[in-house]
Amino acid sequence: MPPGQLDIERVLSATTLQHVEHREETGSTNDLAIELASLGETPCPFLVIADRQTSGRGRGNNQWWAADGSLTFSLVIDADARKLARSHWPKLSLTVGLAVCQTVEALVPGGGVRLKWPNDVYLGDRKVCGVLVETLSARPETIILGVGINVNNSFREAPAELQSIATSLVDRAGREFDRSDLLVQLLVELDQLTARIQEDSDALTESFRERCMLEGRTVSIDVGNRQVSGVCHGIDEDGALLVQREGGMERCFGGIVSRIL
Repeated sequence: MPPGQLDIERVLSATTLQHVEHREETGSTNDLAIELASLGETPCPFLVIADRQTSGRGRGNNQWWAADGSLTFSLVIDADARKLARSHWPKLSLTVGLAVCQTVEALVPGGGVRLKWPNDVYLGDRKVCGVLVETLSARPETIILGVGINVNNSFREAPAELQSIATSLVDRAGREFDRSDLLVQLLVELDQLTARIQEDSDALTESFRERCMLEGRTVSIDVGNRQVSGVCHGIDEDGALLVQREGGMERCFGGIVSRIL
């Protein structure tokens, strides 16, 4: 197998995946995953992965820059089959981020891997991964977990405006990584953590809190048409960000972090 090429057969044999839809190029793996899941013909869990993603989406209107060597995929799961109660769904983005943290920590020891609520992973002071969780209105039990990790795509080649705010594993470690190995490790980790949402929610919440990079910082969160500003007091048991405002503590279940001081 050529160096750098994903070993799809190995990914299938080493995980619980029922199918892998591999494309050399696609606009967005989440969009393709939604299209395939809507047909209802592919058994869950299944993975949509692309060597190149040309129109990757983040939260809101954000776009995801992904050059060759990144790892961009969408995992489609059946929440009912996993006995994943809807009350736990708001924690899925953080749970995926935690799985990324634990996988990256094993590869880049001492790298300072942290969660940026609600859906990013940072390596030091720069973003290394983004997560986008979506559901299907026509199939409400189906959840798409979209992940983009900067692995072997050096940010020396990235647009100038991104070089100061994002990084990749190859830039931090000074060596390239086997993306198939990383993907298998991450999927196994994610399987274990999604089970813990139901079985050991308190320990999972503590893991979120330990890695929360916003705790103690003054933040502004854009929530719909309003902005919540104050000092972050971490993440609570429901996955909400706690922000101490002048009028009291506010729990934010979603939003865009627009300012960090």
